[in-house]
Amino acid sequence: TRLLRRAGVPMALRNSPWQRSLECVVVLAGLGATRAEAQSLVRGPYLQNVTTSSIVVVWDLDGTAAGEVHYGATADLGQVATSGGGTHHEVTISCLSAGADYFYSVYVAGAAVGDVQRLPTAVTAGQPFRFIAFGDTRTNAAVQQSVVEAMLDEPDVRFYVNTGDLVAHGENASEWDEFFAIEAPMAGGTP
Repeated sequence: TRLLRRAGVPMALRNSPWQRSLECVVVLAGLGATRAEAQSLVRGPYLQNVTTSSIVVVWDLDGTAAGEVHYGATADLGQVATSGGGTHHEVTISCLSAGADYFYSVYVAGAAVGDVQRLPTAVTAGQPFRFIAFGDTRTNAAVQQSVVEAMLDEPDVRFYVNTGDLVAHGENASEWDEFFAIEAPMAGGTP
């Protein structure tokens, strides 16, 4: 009855022969909402700590859940690396070839929570490569957005470096949310 009251079910239905069925619907709806919330990405995925044979995939959820990174040499993926439960996830993908492009997708509770994206490794010493350096985004969303869009047009960039002053007020979580949202199209496929 308390569940029905919290769910806003009218009193006439609460004291009817349908009460038990309504209680089950309310409980199941509540469980479904909790699971869906745990599957929502808050930040990421983004790539970091790239080497010639490994790379780290990072993401944050709005609830606690285990995660997986499905990856492979083609967009069909085929291999899986797991992450424990929690809201912050860091999964190291290793045993990769230098200078190669792999593909990956993040899964939570058995379902993909994003698109299949590029997973590039570093080249070996002495091999040419392209990277982008930029900086001073400092919570200027319109300028940051236009810079990111221009960088997305550059072919075969192995990584990018932001030289600093990412946000104006580092203690302000909403500025970080905006920063990562703008960087997402690039950070998901370029370390």
